Amino acid sequence: FMQTAAVQKHGEAALRSKAVTMMEKEAEHLKSVELGLLAMRMAADPFAKVKTLIQQLIERLLRESANEATHKGWCDTEIGKAETDREFRHKDLQSLNADITTLEARKAQLELDIETLTGELHQLNADLTEATQLRLEENAENKETIENAGEGLAALKQALTVLKDFYKKGGKAKVALVQASPVDQDMAGEGAGAGFSGPYKGNQAQGQGIIGMLETIASDFERTEKQTEAAEQKAHREFIEYDRETKSSIATKETGLSQAEKDLTQTNGDLVASLEDLKSNQKLLDASLETLEKLRPACVDTGMSYEERVERREAEIAALKNAVCVLDEEDGAI
Repeated sequence: FMQTAAVQKHGEAALRSKAVTMMEKEAEHLKSVELGLLAMRMAADPFAKVKTLIQQLIERLLRESANEATHKGWCDTEIGKAETDREFRHKDLQSLNADITTLEARKAQLELDIETLTGELHQLNADLTEATQLRLEENAENKETIENAGEGLAALKQALTVLKDFYKKGGKAKVALVQASPVDQDMAGEGAGAGFSGPYKGNQAQGQGIIGMLETIASDFERTEKQTEAAEQKAHREFIEYDRETKSSIATKETGLSQAEKDLTQTNGDLVASLEDLKSNQKLLDASLETLEKLRPACVDTGMSYEERVERREAEIAALKNAVCVLDEEDGAI
């Protein structure tokens, strides 16, 4: 019995040594700290329950695998949410920047339109005021010219009537002009030799010349009156047309100015709102980027990818199972 027990102990030591050697090789090959620590413990404590230690490590590795799978799922979910939010915020920022650029361009154009319309309205009103004043002055001048020409024409017509009547009747020795008393006295004092005896008939030849001259002047008055009246009517028509067109243009531009001012107010409001949205979205984008940075150490910057860690853990578990198989030879299980 003593010899059998010695042989059995020698076999157990050999199998334990074989299992330790396997652990050391696998630990070095896989660069596994867990396998290396287990091999050291197995070698240092020959009385330790090696299979129990191996089984405990297998169970721990399986738990870590399950936990890591859960952690990876959580990481994938959180990173996916953060990246999706980042993309949404980035698109929103691009859209808001485009809107702000459009609104700023519209604001600049509206301000230019308002400045232009204000200047045009000022000029139109000034021109209309000046034209109205000139029209009033022209109208007053034309009225005065027409009145003067009318009065002159009336006086000339009266004078022509008197002269024509006188020379017509004087030529027939039926009528004589009544001379003033001093003239009569002078003529009476001179006697017949003075050549004024009988009815005064006037100088018929010169009288016709005077009448012709007065008729020419009368025709000038008539022409002046007619031309001035025609000019006044034309100027009145032209002013009415100009006044109507100018006031219509003023009304149109005033409406355009009012609308442009309303649009500018609305645009300024939209611009302020867009800038606030831009600021808010920038904060949200910063928050999503900060979330990604916080997730990076636990989910990304781990030194190995999840697939690499799974592969190594599976290799560690396989190595531990092989060690169990070697130890099972001790019990005759294999």
